[in-house]
Amino acid sequence: MIIDVHAHPYFLKEMCGSEEQVKFRRDNFGLYKIALQDIDLFKRQIAAAGIDKVVLLPLDLSSTAGGTLMSNHDMKYLEDLAPDTFICFGSIDPNSKTALSDLRTLIKDFGLKGINFNPSSQHFFPNDKAILYPVYEIAQKYNVPICFHMGMSWEPNSLLQYANPLLLENVAKDFPDLKFSISHFGWPWVVESCILAMKYTNVYIDTSMLYFDSPREFFKYVFSSQIQASWIDRSLSNKVLFGSNYPRIEQLRMREALEYAGFREETLHKIFELNPIRFLNLQGE
Repeated sequence: MIIDVHAHPYFLKEMCGSEEQVKFRRDNFGLYKIALQDIDLFKRQIAAAGIDKVVLLPLDLSSTAGGTLMSNHDMKYLEDLAPDTFICFGSIDPNSKTALSDLRTLIKDFGLKGINFNPSSQHFFPNDKAILYPVYEIAQKYNVPICFHMGMSWEPNSLLQYANPLLLENVAKDFPDLKFSISHFGWPWVVESCILAMKYTNVYIDTSMLYFDSPREFFKYVFSSQIQASWIDRSLSNKVLFGSNYPRIEQLRMREALEYAGFREETLHKIFELNPIRFLNLQGE
């Protein structure tokens, strides 16, 4: 089994109700030319890439942009549409007065499987105790994992000051039973991300990083120049998750690039299947 823990459903035709909505998503996701595609075509692309399940991530930008890239209602619809393929997270605006009630709704009423945050685009420091710690307490209570987009972001109006993975250390320490992933390997802070994942049992890293035009070349650069592939094999094989960052890049190309990155076969099995199963609480499925 292969599980992609990092994909965005913003340009699925059935989920785009108007030209204004599509424009909002293009302008705030920073992907301007991609064509809309049918959900059925997306599912065929997933199958063609050899992927069995995919985590779909929304984002609530109410405070910073005046809307959502995908609502929690939309995510509930997508998961109900293809529960064997789609694993849908929800998102809340941590700066909203209704953040906690919105969080309880997405967990208890909608049954969404995790929470997606992008501190760069939502403009918050993830170690802000006053705003975020009540959120983490609820997520930890219900064993709901969190995806944090850290490091470089292509999204307009995203600020790197919120995106250094080291901002998550106190979160990892203060909420030891709260599982969370550092998306994009926290690039360019790759070493910092690896250190956090090595030190804290609840911290994971996903591979959804591509800032050059070739996935293979970029992975070769990261896993030979910034760190060594042997780091993953020897010390982090249980902490890395496969993430494609679709639709910025094709899932098949990201999967193949990871297979050519120099990892052991048993490490790839963990990255593609065993680690996502543990992170997403799918052990009983």
